[in-house]
Amino acid sequence: MNIRITLFIGFIFLISTRLVIAQEPNNNLPRYGNVKKNQKYIDADNKFIDEVIKQFGSRREAAKNSVGYGWDYFQRGDITNAMKRFNQAWLLDSTLNDNYWGFGAIMGQRKQFDQSIIFLKRYYDSNPDNEKIMTDLSTSYLDYALILKGKGLIREWADCTNEGKLLLMKTLAINNKNAKAYSLLALTYLNENKLDSSKYYGRIANKLDPKVLSPSNRKALGIE
Repeated sequence: MNIRITLFIGFIFLISTRLVIAQEPNNNLPRYGNVKKNQKYIDADNKFIDEVIKQFGSRREAAKNSVGYGWDYFQRGDITNAMKRFNQAWLLDSTLNDNYWGFGAIMGQRKQFDQSIIFLKRYYDSNPDNEKIMTDLSTSYLDYALILKGKGLIREWADCTNEGKLLLMKTLAINNKNAKAYSLLALTYLNENKLDSSKYYGRIANKLDPKVLSPSNRKALGIE
């Protein structure tokens, strides 16, 4: 990742997730809002952990089960319960990187793309050949880039855009039939006003999957 954009996103993330003393854990935020729990919550956590270990045999297996439920809720659009399940998984095993993909996906849904990038990248760093995480991470980079551009942060916009495009190119090197990756490249080049490239990738995306681009996007790309 570009060192400048890494530091920029990391600084924002550090501010937003700094440890807060004497505050109730927030089950609607990743890692319970990163608060320091009092003894009441610690005791409740330990009781929960003991119970699920008896059921699943280990903290890791229990965490995997919670992640599975988290994705089930996420796919149904129930972000609140999805976050609860990913938090449970994190509590059980904070080294299970599947938790962080879940956190990143939810923060992306909430349009908090700076935090989404941090969480998704943690999973990506341990699974660099997974094309699904590459498209998810690239999407957060590209969406965040547009926010930065709107704030007049042109250098950071360019850095985030390039990170997103590099991930999409890597995705296509693994699977050159990935219609979503082509569609994201098409829209990114459109945002950069590189119309020949946007139309080129848009046509490929549309040929592979006519539903991957909305009618308005096809019109904007000139591939109706």
